[in-house]
Amino acid sequence: MMNKLNTVGSRFILLFCAITIPLLLILFLVGSYSKSVVLTQVANSYQNLVKLKFRSL
Repeated sequence: MMNKLNTVGSRFILLFCAITIPLLLILFLVGSYSKSVVLTQVANSYQNLVKLKFRSL
């Protein structure tokens, strides 16, 4: 009788999960970081634009 973890199908599933889950986690973290960076840059750009407009008044 074979152990359930020693079958080829279960090893492929474990390998797939071991590769996919960390990659999805990295993708999510990089996405949230880049969203934060872009949001900060856009806010600074708008703030500089508003300052420039107020100086010209």
